Amino acid sequence: MAEAHQAVGFRPSLTSDGAEVELSAPVLQEIYLSGLRSWKRHLSRFWNDFLTGVFPASPLSWLFLFSAIQLAWFLQLDPSLGLMEKIKELLPDWGGQHHGLRGVLAAALFASCLWGALIFTLHVALRLLLSYHGWLLEPHGAMSSPTKTWLALVRIFSGRHPMLFSYQRSLPRQPVP
Repeated sequence: MAEAHQAVGFRPSLTSDGAEVELSAPVLQEIYLSGLRSWKRHLSRFWNDFLTGVFPASPLSWLFLFSAIQLAWFLQLDPSLGLMEKIKELLPDWGGQHHGLRGVLAAALFASCLWGALIFTLHVALRLLLSYHGWLLEPHGAMSSPTKTWLALVRIFSGRHPMLFSYQRSLPRQPVP
């Protein structure tokens, strides 16, 4: 019976002052490590879902797009056709001292919206390309020009180094068998 109490790791006791619980240090350490493992697993799943969700693009492509917009803004060019100025007006004013920060945030928001539109366009294009079934009806060994064109476009739009479930959002809808 004594071993069972030691295995539990905490000892509740009732006294005249009320209830007391005594926790041992190894139990607290195991609880902490369990919570840490759980959060690491959640963050890993979130990052994996993010990468597979934006698959034909990559987070590095967002950074490239943001850098190009910032460079164009620095060279006094407006790639957004006035949209970044409207975004800057909508952002809160922090005492007027951080005008440059508002510009960077406006560029980041514009780059994110543009990147999201690019990802959506790639998903729709892949969905339309993967809906093509003309290659099924061709004789073995022969490949027609439309099928060659389709194959080249699929290779262009499909991206590199896919992960598991990367194409999940790009697959065409199929009827239930």
